[in-house]
Amino acid sequence: MPDLQLKDVEACRKVYGAGGSPTEILLAIWGSKGNKIVQLYNYLGRIRNIRAMRIIRHLDIFFLFFDSFKFKINMERFSCSTIYNAPSIKYNEVLLATNNFADSQIIGRGGYGIVYKGDWKRTKVAVKRIQSKNNSIKEGLQEMRTLALYRHDNILPLYGFSFDGPEPCLIYQFMANGSLEDYIKCKKTNILTWQQKWNIAIGAARGLHYLHTVGSAPLIHGDIKSANILLDRYFEARLGDFGLSRIGKVSNFSIAANVKGTLAYLPLEFLTRRIITTKLDIYGYGVVLLEIATGIGAFGCSLDESNLASYCHKINSSTKDNSHKNVELIMDHKCPSNDLQHNIYRNLLEMGLKCTETDWNDRPSSQRILDELIYYEST
Repeated sequence: MPDLQLKDVEACRKVYGAGGSPTEILLAIWGSKGNKIVQLYNYLGRIRNIRAMRIIRHLDIFFLFFDSFKFKINMERFSCSTIYNAPSIKYNEVLLATNNFADSQIIGRGGYGIVYKGDWKRTKVAVKRIQSKNNSIKEGLQEMRTLALYRHDNILPLYGFSFDGPEPCLIYQFMANGSLEDYIKCKKTNILTWQQKWNIAIGAARGLHYLHTVGSAPLIHGDIKSANILLDRYFEARLGDFGLSRIGKVSNFSIAANVKGTLAYLPLEFLTRRIITTKLDIYGYGVVLLEIATGIGAFGCSLDESNLASYCHKINSSTKDNSHKNVELIMDHKCPSNDLQHNIYRNLLEMGLKCTETDWNDRPSSQRILDELIYYEST
């Protein structure tokens, strides 16, 4: 291997003689010299060690591809047909599906890419065209990794990826009813019923609970908001946009290097101290519930407070010892309602307030949220 000296080989021999792994120490030494996974992969290709190349592909191909884009290496050299069971799709097929990324096909814009509607293999798809910037590529690949590994009825399905063109692309199932935000902001002509709102709230809670509990450590989404809750043709909620997701700690918190996310959905402990726990997601989910209940956008408060959560807490506090008249005033009156719908509203509002408590220790877990919502539904 290049960059190795005789003393490095001697170190490997000593480890082997002591019963250790010479391969492990060899890779550690080689990595300490600034080499990347992709360089090891390429070297193994030059010596035709196909078996080792296949092993590396299954270690963490995410980092391999990130290194590749970072250093402008042609992706076709890897000849990977799948990553985490997500199939590779030729860039030419993506161009054909989106009519060469025509402006008329644009259905959304995110922090690190533009989303296009497409028709691929006679199937409606959404294609995220990721900007060719290191941070954008890293977030896009993180999303690909998460969606490929975490599959659930309430998580956006990933159909495949395309890495052989000038920019990476992710291909998803097309969500026929757009995002929850579209309905909050009245971008859609039809209005959600209270039952549809309730089903969306429970669906999003199921997806969040899955992320927080399926692994040995929770997966924190990091950007829960109404724009990232997508709706399929049956108005089933799907969590999307996992570019800021990260593995959390089981019984403690971690500290973010910097603040990323959408301001109105971020809790105080994250904004001031960059503390990351599952309660970061819970707070964002709570703001979404308040949006659903009131029909007011997280930012759209010409209200007396800086954001929707603060406004709803203020209204709730002012009515604790009085009538519930003020609370009823902020109900989303665009939706026809009766006594049953009023109960749905009150349950959504109550859970939204619990989830947006200032002290993150006072917020419920995703398990408790789901249990309470199911209990409400049965009563």
